[in-house]
Amino acid sequence: MKFIPAGEIIGSAHQVRTVNIAKSSELPDGDYTFVDTYCTTSTCDCRKAMIQVLHNGKCVSIINFGWEKPSYYEKWMGGSSGDGLTTSMHGSSIDITSPGVIGVIVSY
Repeated sequence: MKFIPAGEIIGSAHQVRTVNIAKSSELPDGDYTFVDTYCTTSTCDCRKAMIQVLHNGKCVSIINFGWEKPSYYEKWMGGSSGDGLTTSMHGSSIDITSPGVIGVIVSY
């Protein structure tokens, strides 16, 4: 799967969101930018977005979001994987390739 920013797909109509966090007890101060990316592989139908979270220009997290029901991902992957992967593709989760995350999927 190859994911590219939505702005490269739809052009200037795309909007990137940035929020400024200050004086949080849980996050460092600064700008947090959310860049939504989508799969462009013509043979793939994963129906998900990967949202890169940038803090002051550096990627600090990647959020997965699959908008289909869990049953779609089970069928797409050829059945239940038994390890929760098909279920975790539905909804939002922190990507296992996010900086600081090693083999842990956290669902919200």
